[in-house]
Amino acid sequence: MGKKRVLMVSHRWPPRYGGLQNASFMYAENLAKNNKYDVSVFTSKEEGYENICPNGVNLIEGKSYPFLYNNFGIPQPIFTLNALKLLKEAVKNNDFIIINDRYYISSFFAYKYAKKFGKKIILILQTPVLKYKWPLSIIYNINNKLSKNIVKNSDKIFAVTYETGSQVLDSLDIEKEVDVLYNPVDLRNFKKKPKKFKDFTILFVARFVEKKGVFLLPKLVKSLGNEKVKIIAIGDGPELNKIKKECEDLKKISFIGKITDKKKLAEYYLKSHIFLITSTHGEAFPLVIGEALAAGLPIVSTKGGTYLEIFNNDIGYLCETFSPEEITFNLIKLMNNSKDYAKKSKNAYNFAKNSLDIEILGDKIERYIEDE
Repeated sequence: MGKKRVLMVSHRWPPRYGGLQNASFMYAENLAKNNKYDVSVFTSKEEGYENICPNGVNLIEGKSYPFLYNNFGIPQPIFTLNALKLLKEAVKNNDFIIINDRYYISSFFAYKYAKKFGKKIILILQTPVLKYKWPLSIIYNINNKLSKNIVKNSDKIFAVTYETGSQVLDSLDIEKEVDVLYNPVDLRNFKKKPKKFKDFTILFVARFVEKKGVFLLPKLVKSLGNEKVKIIAIGDGPELNKIKKECEDLKKISFIGKITDKKKLAEYYLKSHIFLITSTHGEAFPLVIGEALAAGLPIVSTKGGTYLEIFNNDIGYLCETFSPEEITFNLIKLMNNSKDYAKKSKNAYNFAKNSLDIEILGDKIERYIEDE
């Protein structure tokens, strides 16, 4: 009997930065290691981007247009008819179809073709139930309803957190077993141990959009007052210039811009002291959380998503409000208590090592494939 054939379907792909596409990349590469499976990836091909091909993986690129993303911030590539034909042929030629999230055009057609050709479907729920303002809510609600059959009829469902899975199934009125599959981290990028920055450093890594709570940054800098601390903000996005302008007279914050080199980004994590999340809503398990934990960074976070369950592992502090004063209070509390800081730093790294390592999480998918 020949090798089992696995197709990973992801609406976007590295070098585009984001949890979904980077997790998909790692899972595809992990499945392809040791030449155990024939692994293919179907994803979008957009002008101006050169998709990265994982080792041992066959990359199938479907031409698409980023109209919705460029104009409304919705990461929903619009695929051409020829691209969908490529997807259909790819599904037909594989045994297991791994669909990354439920409501993308590529997800819907991958499901449709998989049912037609009798293929096993593995669905990874990457996002919770989201709330968009009108008129974007119309697009989201239509996509969410179209996704119901994908969730209902997939052979195996994983979710990036328990709460993400519960939210999605409850919203669609579906009762089904869901296993947790956190977004993975490649711990090899965090083995190097450079010296920490001289100043106590709070690291912020996010796309500069409203839901990431970037509007809090200027207020946080002011709230830190005379504390000997600095904030390093990494990322780009439509709100970046506005936030930079609001901070131009504030010396405690530095804006680095977007970093796509994973090893360079890992150095910033390893040299910093605390990781900060200010998201207001819509997060499931951001990639930056795993990266911060792998670097042993305690996290101070707002309640902006379905990742809150990981704080049961004593890896940092959750803020009850979006008040800059409360966030600052928790940051200073960690800064000034070396014993508490050391404990949470150790817990953070151990959680990443035991629960987020790509080798461990990749084995979960592999065990399902082997059992079928």
